[in-house]
Amino acid sequence: MYKNSLLDNIYIEDVKWEEMMSVIVKFLGTAQDGGIPQMECNCEICTDIRAGKRKEILQAAIGIENAKTGNRYMIEATPAFSKQYQSFIADKNGKLDGIFLTHAHMGHYTGLMYLGREALNSKEIKVYVSSKMAEFLRTNAPWSQLVKLKNIDLIEFESGKELVLDNDIRIIPVEVPHRNEFADTHGFIVKGKKSFFFVPDIDSWEGFENQLNDIFEQCDYLAVDATFYTKEEIGSIRGRNFKEIPHPTVEETIDFIKSNNWNLKDKKVILTHFNHTNLLLTNKKLKEKVEKAGIIISEDGMEITL
Repeated sequence: MYKNSLLDNIYIEDVKWEEMMSVIVKFLGTAQDGGIPQMECNCEICTDIRAGKRKEILQAAIGIENAKTGNRYMIEATPAFSKQYQSFIADKNGKLDGIFLTHAHMGHYTGLMYLGREALNSKEIKVYVSSKMAEFLRTNAPWSQLVKLKNIDLIEFESGKELVLDNDIRIIPVEVPHRNEFADTHGFIVKGKKSFFFVPDIDSWEGFENQLNDIFEQCDYLAVDATFYTKEEIGSIRGRNFKEIPHPTVEETIDFIKSNNWNLKDKKVILTHFNHTNLLLTNKKLKEKVEKAGIIISEDGMEITL
């Protein structure tokens, strides 16, 4: 089951709520690393948010809750971590049982700073990372201080090797190609009664086609990188070179789905990690076109039950 403000009345299965309440996946944020609005930007959506006409969109992150045990995990520690932690953990009088990190770009791990003694001063919060990411955190300040003071406890994972978090939740890291200036990059398959794949950052589907098709076969939901709708949009607003920050565009993702004959009747593709330039955020006709094709456009607060 999934629901958000646009899809509250859509249900995957007609079963009792109590039977479905097992593993809940919540989109704690759906924006690219800079969040929306972005600094020094006066585009339509950034202007509207500052004027109070639309809600702020936080950086992409996922919350995972075992509804039976209350165990809670997060994927990503974003610059908006304090807000996301408050809404997903503190406001529910819960406890954070662990954080999974995809990679070492600013929008995905820098929120760890809130676990330090200047803020939460946490005690050995489990942070699940690859060996390269672990080395990066251990050897670079201020992250090394979090390790030294035991604010965090680094748990190293291997790509493709399943981690059993409790009786209901398992996670499989999947290495993906991305700009690995500081460490490598992973997506995560979250397994409950159903399966959910989260890959907010990847350079391109090219070279990853076989793995992605395999993941589509085994997962019920795929939340994928949708940073840009087209390659041209980033240059038109900021004068940036797309080659410096490559991502598969929404147009390319739609073409991939069509060319590989993905049936979206029983499985769902969800777009996330939107840059503020992404046309889906402001162009209603494009948004309707994408949704008509069976693709879901994620929103902050959207939930899926596995």
